[in-house]
Amino acid sequence: RFELGCAGDDILRGLGQIAATYIACRAGSDLLLVDQHRAAERVIADQIAGRDGVVQRQMLVLPMTLELTGAELAAVEEHRERLGEMGFQLEAFGGSDYICRSVPAALVNGSPEAALRSIIEELAEWGRVGNDEVREKLVATIACHAAIKSGQALTDREVHELIEALNASATPAICPHGDPIIITVERSELDRRFGRTPVSATK
Repeated sequence: RFELGCAGDDILRGLGQIAATYIACRAGSDLLLVDQHRAAERVIADQIAGRDGVVQRQMLVLPMTLELTGAELAAVEEHRERLGEMGFQLEAFGGSDYICRSVPAALVNGSPEAALRSIIEELAEWGRVGNDEVREKLVATIACHAAIKSGQALTDREVHELIEALNASATPAICPHGDPIIITVERSELDRRFGRTPVSATK
């Protein structure tokens, strides 16, 4: 068990991992459960946004070759500049093929090819959308693929670092997809479940 070195009742304090999926925390006298995947998504998305749109990229030793459907090809051609800003350096390779020479650095330790294919499929499904909306969706998808997964065991240090980063977020309660990150069980609910009243809580 450990606590972050921050003060204040609104600060999450990590207690430990549950089922390799959730992180038990406290804030003041309340118990909170944090979804570790969604928390990591929020942290990564914030990191991308905090660089003023400049996404760190990693050149690939062996470029990926992608064979695209007609809809996917049209989507890549329409949004290639935006994909480039997100770290994907794509070049036409003749016919319906494209070569990817770089990916966002956040994806290097994951499965960048699976992430890119998923992104291209989504772009083809989105149809015509504005650049700002495309960027927002791309950030969310990159963060999802780069984030810690549900079922992934974490060390105490990794839990500590994730909760510390989540505390620094301006929007710690909602992931980039709009889903909740934190569930709160208030002290009053704990007292009720244990059959206690606030006056007798220390007895």
